[in-house]
Amino acid sequence: MIVRESISNMSHIFANSQFTANILANMGAEAESIRILIGGVDSDRFTKPNIDNIRLRSELSLPSDGFLIMTACRLVPKKGLDFLLESIGTIKSFIPNAYLVIVGDGKERRKCEDIAVALGIADCTIFTGYVPHQRIHKYYWSCDLFVLASRTCYNHRVGTRDVETMGRVLCEANAAGVPVIASRSGGIPSVVTHGFNGLLFEEGHRQDFLRQVWRLWMDKSLGQALVENGRRRAREQFDWSIILKEHEKTLRGAAEGNALATDHRSEAAAVESVLRFAGNAYLRSQ
Repeated sequence: MIVRESISNMSHIFANSQFTANILANMGAEAESIRILIGGVDSDRFTKPNIDNIRLRSELSLPSDGFLIMTACRLVPKKGLDFLLESIGTIKSFIPNAYLVIVGDGKERRKCEDIAVALGIADCTIFTGYVPHQRIHKYYWSCDLFVLASRTCYNHRVGTRDVETMGRVLCEANAAGVPVIASRSGGIPSVVTHGFNGLLFEEGHRQDFLRQVWRLWMDKSLGQALVENGRRRAREQFDWSIILKEHEKTLRGAAEGNALATDHRSEAAAVESVLRFAGNAYLRSQ
């Protein structure tokens, strides 16, 4: 009740996807108060330079001749890692040298490792463990395909759900020039437009997922088009410079409309303080 009342009284709200915006609207936010800002990636840092891929894979202890399917996430139920592991066997029937590279760590790691062993795919499944954000771009550059198989997880005991509200790793994969396949879950469709900067499959639908992998494997020109569109969208829409400019524009507009803003100097100082806080919070997260 308190959250709903607070939201309904807000004049400006930032949402990271249409999915999140819809939730806010259902909680009482006025449609005109919601500003959707999708992304948050340093395009310059993720842009792949002219680099020897074999040497890069060797540096990261990755197979030099494999078709590397990467996912990067916390190892938690909503990321659908069991779904990916259970799909690799079929993928290897048409991509024999396929490997699944799982970048990240979390409470599901032991479970995932056990699944890989039980399915007989431990030799083609690589768990990197935690990778600092300052190094993760090298993994994107090394892989052939990026996949995010997120799904909605419900906790019926407490009445909550865990869902992907955006999927920033997809923005990073686009910026790094990697073909993307993702589930049509939560806010992901706000990041990936099917057939433009990636391919989508219905959440939890294995045949649909395998169909999209097959499409990319068979149609190299499709993959190249997705990569080119993804790079462009990352730079023109997802880049932090764009996100911060939009935040600044909205905050300045709010300050100008605030009767408490007594002069331009106090208005500018207030906006600058908020932007500095946002920038510092981003840097601490990297």
